[in-house]
Amino acid sequence: MCGRYAMAQSQEEIVAFFDLKSNDNNPTLPLNWNIAPTNEIYIVKDSAETTSDLEHPTSRHLDIASWGLIAPWQKNTVEARAGQSHAINARSESIHEKPTFRDAFRTSRCLIPATGYYEWATSLGKYPPKQPFYITSSDDAPLAIA
Repeated sequence: MCGRYAMAQSQEEIVAFFDLKSNDNNPTLPLNWNIAPTNEIYIVKDSAETTSDLEHPTSRHLDIASWGLIAPWQKNTVEARAGQSHAINARSESIHEKPTFRDAFRTSRCLIPATGYYEWATSLGKYPPKQPFYITSSDDAPLAIA
């Protein structure tokens, strides 16, 4: 993924689609067709608490985070942003080996609800290089980026 994605569903629509526990503590984020690293985004994560709630047995809830991953060697968010080390892309075949992603892959997982994401053409025959293509589900349902 190129690192840019779109979120055009409201907080309520995300909660309903993913069958999440309602979290009224989150501020409402604006819809955004070009989310970039460091923007605030909605994430779906497991609750630390256990639940016997039959309606929501997984106890997943909606939260807010900054888009990107701070590398383990960065001391704080300010240093990470100054050094442009808000990592966003990882290859599935090597994510468990790379120092930037290894610990987060093992211990800190979430889903990122998205309406779609952008891929850039590099050599697609009749399409010019560096042309963005917007990828969505065929039924316009939200996607879950891990």
